[in-house]
Amino acid sequence: MLLRFDETGWLYASFSEDEGMSWSHPVRTHIPNPSNKVRLISAGDGRLALLHTPNPVHGMAHRNPLAVWLSGDGLRTWEKKVLWDLDGWISYPDGFVEDGMLYLSCELNRHDVYFLRERIF
Repeated sequence: MLLRFDETGWLYASFSEDEGMSWSHPVRTHIPNPSNKVRLISAGDGRLALLHTPNPVHGMAHRNPLAVWLSGDGLRTWEKKVLWDLDGWISYPDGFVEDGMLYLSCELNRHDVYFLRERIF
């Protein structure tokens, strides 16, 4: 599980060895986060896709760029790809993977909702 802690600039991870009955104490990762929602998505082949805005500076104005990070080893290492880099702040990324394509939505500047499609495999 990945967790955000306001104003720290980083995501934290907690691990379960018993299918979610108990969890380890959260530890800071090396994944930057401006206190924005992230989304972990199963790619269906054992890999996980992390949708997020990898910026360690706290605040709405720093919720960019939108990126997808892929991990095939339980969140230990990442292949990184920026999907969208623009002025403004990106919030609430969500999506799913189908046939190697990432379909996602996100909110821009608390006003507009965008839908994107990106080949990630």
